[in-house]
Amino acid sequence: MLVPLVVLGTGSLFLLQHTTAALDEVVKESMEVTHPVIDLQTRTLETAMPPNDYLINGSPAEKEAFARLSGEMDLAFEELLAAPFGLVQELDLVRAAREEWLRAKGKALSLLATPHPVGNPDAARDMKRMDAQLDRVVALLGQVHEITERETGENLAQAHTASRRAYFLVIGIFFAGIAIVVVTVFTLARSVLPPLRALEMGAKRFGDGDLSQRVELSMPDELGQLTQTFNFMAEKIERHDRVIKERNSQLNALNQIAIAITSLLSLQDILNEIMRCGIILTGAKASCIAFYDEATGLFTQWVTQGLSEHFVDNLSFSSGGLADEAFTSGSHILSNDLPKTGHKLSRLAREEFLRCFICLPLTSRDRRLGVIYFYRTDRDSFTAAEIELLTTFASLAAQAIENARLYVKVQEEARTDTLTGLNNRGEFQRQLKEEEERSRRYNRSFSLLMLDIDHFKTVNDTYGHQAGDTVLKGLSELLGRQARTLDRVCRYGGDEITVILPETGLDAAAHVAERLRAAVVAQSFDVNAGVPLRITVSIGVASFPVHADNVQALVAAADAALYAAKAGGRNRISRYEPASGQPAVQE
Repeated sequence: MLVPLVVLGTGSLFLLQHTTAALDEVVKESMEVTHPVIDLQTRTLETAMPPNDYLINGSPAEKEAFARLSGEMDLAFEELLAAPFGLVQELDLVRAAREEWLRAKGKALSLLATPHPVGNPDAARDMKRMDAQLDRVVALLGQVHEITERETGENLAQAHTASRRAYFLVIGIFFAGIAIVVVTVFTLARSVLPPLRALEMGAKRFGDGDLSQRVELSMPDELGQLTQTFNFMAEKIERHDRVIKERNSQLNALNQIAIAITSLLSLQDILNEIMRCGIILTGAKASCIAFYDEATGLFTQWVTQGLSEHFVDNLSFSSGGLADEAFTSGSHILSNDLPKTGHKLSRLAREEFLRCFICLPLTSRDRRLGVIYFYRTDRDSFTAAEIELLTTFASLAAQAIENARLYVKVQEEARTDTLTGLNNRGEFQRQLKEEEERSRRYNRSFSLLMLDIDHFKTVNDTYGHQAGDTVLKGLSELLGRQARTLDRVCRYGGDEITVILPETGLDAAAHVAERLRAAVVAQSFDVNAGVPLRITVSIGVASFPVHADNVQALVAAADAALYAAKAGGRNRISRYEPASGQPAVQE
């Protein structure tokens, strides 16, 4: 009479153990693919840093760093391609990601081979292309991760189906026992079926996605062991699911920073995005970024998000304080009111209802830019995992800030003449066109001065080209001081300098030109170890729309007037006279 019970218990235990093993295998395969994919995405973001840094500082050390990181990337791809993918589509996506990586690697090697990368616009464009290719690598690996998650869900559903089949098989064994002994069957029906039903319902809810589902049975027999095994399996899978979701959330936040590096150009936009992503990443209430000024040795600029106006108005960074310590030590500092904490909260922090905050250094390679804060109101500390993640986050944030500053610098260099610091010819053409459009829109006049150093070739021949460069720089500084605030001084080419005079008619322009000419005559320039040198300039004056109906004609008119000033004896100004077609010289 006990044979059906023995058969039932043994068969049920074997089937549930088999189902548990299948679910464990599903989780194991998922983790074998998911962890390398997440690791490779993180490596991709790190590998982008040496070429970016090389564009900033031109250091040969960045080539060695990239060689090491790219080697690790190649090895990681080989290992990932050997992973037990369940679908061909996953393997195809990994191969596509590797192809994108190889193209990005080639672009990075080309960039690292550039002899003079700093300020090179072509190198800056190559950098953006390389970053875009690396973003595609991250996106393709993200698709692999999504497919793996979906495949895991499908396998769990299949495992649930197997569990249901096992249940019906147990029922079949049970009814076989009824044929042998009615009383035993009746007893088993009352003692076994309800727990099995509870186990089956728990398995169904678990398979439907409720990973918190547990079966509550306190039985000393095989069904009790089955229940314990099911609950242990459910807890294990739920724990793995939490880890995967937490890693996904962290990776998404890091991806946002990587996207900010390539998609945002405004430094303020990047700072706001960094603080927003950091708040989401940690569940913090607020954030603050403070920049260190090397000239003063103080934190002189900061931005905040999520803090009250009262807190921001009273925020300060004293010398030798917490921010200084984090910045100098290169390590995070935690502040709260717990007994063993070395940095207690300030009264201002308590008034803000803060329970703790963390301060981390913003370090871009070996250069420290400042610090970043995250403030909490929900608990007194950050976990070790959160601190580790925020350390990586702060490093990526520093790279994003450094890249934004590099972009601004490259843009500025593209508009500026390197010798004189004046706007270059390209920027002159843009500003002149802009002034023409404004003049047409508001029906206002503007004028153009074309200025040339008299006998500049003699200066170079007599004192040398370095002396000529000194004269050009000194003249540019003088004109910058003498020009009005709204005037735009540009280097046109060689020793020719132009001055755009917005909303200025011909008479007023001639007055400004005469004042500039007189200022040059009165200025002496020190060349060749203190030898004083005086120069003169000739200036041509033309006005829009009196002398020209477009900017090209205006430049030609000013140039003709300058030629006439030269022909008339130099050290004078000349207004363009369109009626006669020749400029009239004015002393």
